[in-house]
Amino acid sequence: MTGRTALPTVAGAHTVALAPLEPRDSLELLAAAAGPARVAGAPRAATAIVEHCAGLPLALRIVGTRIAARPHCTPDRLARRLADPVTRLRELHSGDMDVHTSLLPSWRALEPEVRAVFPALAALGPEPFPAAEAATALDLPEAEAERLLEALADAALLEVSGADEWGQPCYLFHPLVRLFALSLEEGRAAVPGERAGRAEHNRRLTHRP
Repeated sequence: MTGRTALPTVAGAHTVALAPLEPRDSLELLAAAAGPARVAGAPRAATAIVEHCAGLPLALRIVGTRIAARPHCTPDRLARRLADPVTRLRELHSGDMDVHTSLLPSWRALEPEVRAVFPALAALGPEPFPAAEAATALDLPEAEAERLLEALADAALLEVSGADEWGQPCYLFHPLVRLFALSLEEGRAAVPGERAGRAEHNRRLTHRP
């Protein structure tokens, strides 16, 4: 059994947290989906595609399926389209497979206060960050920020990535999950009054008993 979030404890079960695929394994999955000859004929493009998919099996399957299904859709063309982070998620779609859609249920299942801060955290960038940095960005007490970060890590929307110089855990976005979060923030910014609403939400969190 596999799942995006931690599965319930089952007696006798052994749980393994799966990391993103390594580049070699990613290339093998891409070749299996696209056809070995199509990938072997465009090694530079295949390497770029693997980098843009960041070890996410679903993304690699989508790109491979698109290459296999459309003779005119060359690896070079798809690599160029995936190179732009602004449009990358839109390209990671084929039939009923869609990276953005696959992440939505995890985000929607979050508690409202966790869901509300998730998009803003993407602005912290692609590098690992501690709770103290998130607290500053969200204008929240550090303990409250860490609680929200842990909830996102439990939902597999953040990864725990080592510790800072004071031994505090750091958190990291998977590159495609970060693009997903940024897309949500862009959508919120397009709604009048949304930013003011978030500020008021954070004020209530800061003064919660």
